[in-house]
Amino acid sequence: MSPPPFEGLPPVNMEGLQISAPAPGSLKRKLGGRPKGSAPKRIKVKGPTKLRKGKPVAAEVPLDVWQMILSYCPQKFLFKARQINKSFQHALSYESAWRKNRIQNYGPDMPDPLPGMKEWEYARLIEGMGCMDCGNKKTRKCYWAFQKRWCAKCLEKNTLSESGAGNIKEKYPKLLDCIPYAVVDSYRHYESAGYYTRTWNRAGHGRQEVYQNTAVTYMMGEIDAFFKTERSEEEQETWFAERIALKLDLMERIQNIEDWVELPKRDKRTEGQRLKAERVAFFEEKAMSLTPPLTPEMLHLIPAYGRAIDIAKPPSERSWKALLPKLEADRAAAANMVSTRNLGDDDANDRLRKSRIDLYYERRHNDSIQQIQLLQLADEVLGDFLDDNSIDDRDFALLVLREVWSRHYESDIIPDLNARLLLDDAIMVFKKKICPAIDQWDDTVRSKKAKLFKCPGCTRTDVNAKYDFEDLIAHLSKHSSKLGDFVTFRKPGPEVMDQVLGGIGLVVEWTRNLPVLATHQTATGKWDPHDETPYQRAQPSSTEDKPAIRLFDNRYTVGTQFIPRDRFAANAMYAAREFQGTGLHAKYKTLLGLKYALFQWYKQPQTEASREPPREQLDEINIRLMKDGEYDLFHGFRCPNCVDASLSRLRKFAEKDQSFSDLLAHFKATHSNENWVTAFMALPSEDELWEKLNEEGQEDALEVFQKIFPIRKRSQVYRMIEFEKTFHFHAGIWPEGYRPLVAPVESLAPVSSSTSATPYRAPVARML
Repeated sequence: MSPPPFEGLPPVNMEGLQISAPAPGSLKRKLGGRPKGSAPKRIKVKGPTKLRKGKPVAAEVPLDVWQMILSYCPQKFLFKARQINKSFQHALSYESAWRKNRIQNYGPDMPDPLPGMKEWEYARLIEGMGCMDCGNKKTRKCYWAFQKRWCAKCLEKNTLSESGAGNIKEKYPKLLDCIPYAVVDSYRHYESAGYYTRTWNRAGHGRQEVYQNTAVTYMMGEIDAFFKTERSEEEQETWFAERIALKLDLMERIQNIEDWVELPKRDKRTEGQRLKAERVAFFEEKAMSLTPPLTPEMLHLIPAYGRAIDIAKPPSERSWKALLPKLEADRAAAANMVSTRNLGDDDANDRLRKSRIDLYYERRHNDSIQQIQLLQLADEVLGDFLDDNSIDDRDFALLVLREVWSRHYESDIIPDLNARLLLDDAIMVFKKKICPAIDQWDDTVRSKKAKLFKCPGCTRTDVNAKYDFEDLIAHLSKHSSKLGDFVTFRKPGPEVMDQVLGGIGLVVEWTRNLPVLATHQTATGKWDPHDETPYQRAQPSSTEDKPAIRLFDNRYTVGTQFIPRDRFAANAMYAAREFQGTGLHAKYKTLLGLKYALFQWYKQPQTEASREPPREQLDEINIRLMKDGEYDLFHGFRCPNCVDASLSRLRKFAEKDQSFSDLLAHFKATHSNENWVTAFMALPSEDELWEKLNEEGQEDALEVFQKIFPIRKRSQVYRMIEFEKTFHFHAGIWPEGYRPLVAPVESLAPVSSSTSATPYRAPVARML
């Protein structure tokens, strides 16, 4: 048995120790409390999270709470919220978050996204801004037929018109039936996704179908893959029927979305028209209560009134008080115009008719003394101006007219020249003297361009109309419906009298500044007939009288063993692709590609090479561009034959860049009798190409050019000279079967040839 644990401890002395009894209640458990007289402690209660600038939030908000909050935000904010932090990005990575937000903002009646389209992609098309191709930030229009938001240029660049797909339809008859399409008007303005009964209308004309380039390329690949193996007619019909059904279903969904998008716009437009009509009634009532009253006919002549009624807001006394001083300022002029136009009494009509008749019959044969002297003065001015090479062609006619006007009023020799000149005199000088002088120039295209002008009142940038001088003077009356700079051209009297008696030219005075602009000048909508500002000339070109660069002289082409020489389209595509990634513009790639293909074409024996590559090669290029998806390669050219076309539907091909397919369809329909090698498209000159290749940053393009168009060695040139001497080339005939090794330089046109011999063009010694 072990001893107790306290054994062995030293004894404790207990003497003198006093033990008192515990106080009553002292053995109770003490409770927590505060000292008497002290204030109670404030219990800390955790309040709501405070948001402070520069201090992160400590509390964590659950993901489902953030999703609930974001569902009430505008859709535009969601695209910014994704970039705030990872939490928001994660919260918006769910389709349900975007779907809840869409329903919360637009309601459950909004159509669902198209098959295969994400909710955020759907929101981007509805709320986003900026062209999805070129990045133009001002673009807002969404083309639902293609599910893209493009600017007008990118719409034209990325679509294929039905007329431009002629040769594609011949090779793939049912291809376009399987692809969604859009309807555009003759100006390529989008109208709708397909033809269907809409709740909204647009007053378009010349409607045609357009297809997305990528969709055409994809369907070409699908058809080629399907027909790699032998297919029965039943299999073909089933395959095409499935794709046509898918297309129709997709088009129906797109049309539902378009209707939903356009409905609020239509309602807003209707409400705006109602408010404008309310403003018209309000302002007319107020104007008639004035003393003397302002009639509606007078009101519509005042520009300030036209601007006031074009505001889609309800009228008010405040808006009337702001408009009234402007109306009073133009009251007298408007009343004068109304009285002149109405010509209330018969005596005034008779006086005006008699003065117009006398003036017309006096001047109609251009044989009055004043007219004869003015034409002689024009001959003197033309003699001074024709030898001045510093004048741009576009400024020539207007500078001659200004000089004739100045000399007329500065002359003191002939008293008859002090008579006032009319616009009819300017038209006479232009038709009788200036036009014959311009027609004598050696270039017909240059002459026709020099006789076209712009209207100073037409400020629209999307319509670039050009007029003959006389037609432009008659056109100015369209800008005289309101008070302003062009009110002088308002027709005073019945229009029938103006048509019979020579038009407005017999009424308006010829002033220092004609209401005519050269094609390089910008229209501002204003015209000051007595402005003494110097005439704005065209910028002088940097081209001097230097010999033209013959870039392809003494060069040959290095072919590839995979492409035969007679495959013109394949060779053109090969050469143009070689310059991909060099930064060279498409027009220079096209020039080099066609030059290379022509070099290869003329290397064939004469019995195999025709005078020019057949036109079918252009169809093959068009199909290859679409099949390979290289839409930009041969894009952006104009027709050189339609510069002076009278019809705007033809002139647009010379004034606006066209796609290869549209230009090809236009050439077939309008210029089928022309030589396509020289008249198909307007290509840059060899001088422009050489300057471009030598620019800073084009080193890669110049290297590729030297690779596919190398320079001949001197030994090759000497052998060619000996060859010429042997066959007596000085007689001007190539031997049968021999083709020149250097392609023609002036244009893409080949050397003229026949079945047996080809005339000699350029001496080979020049290539040294």
